[in-house]
Amino acid sequence: MQDLNSFLLVPFLRIPTKNKRTIKLFKVEKVEIDGFLHRFDARCLFNEGVNIIIGRNGTGKTTFMNILHSILRVDLTGLSENDFESAKITLIKGKKRKTVKVTKLKDDGYPYPIGRISDIK
Repeated sequence: MQDLNSFLLVPFLRIPTKNKRTIKLFKVEKVEIDGFLHRFDARCLFNEGVNIIIGRNGTGKTTFMNILHSILRVDLTGLSENDFESAKITLIKGKKRKTVKVTKLKDDGYPYPIGRISDIK
């Protein structure tokens, strides 16, 4: 049985500092993955608070989270091991929005087939 906590996303974090102030971080607002499992285009909008991803076994919950995690960590090995063509993550903090885009290349000669990790806008 998989741990339910692996599917919980807290999209807005506050980090306490030494002087008891908190730092607001960007939260995940939207994830778009094209060519997800080489068959689907996946879209997910996140709500305020805690989000729970629910689905039957084998429907891609863990793969979805692995792709999201690999993009946000810029983990080239993780990106190359997961099945998708491109992805776009929209982050939000107050009125500020940032977008991270990743496109995979189809190049068998390169161990990390990542075509472009766009500049965060």
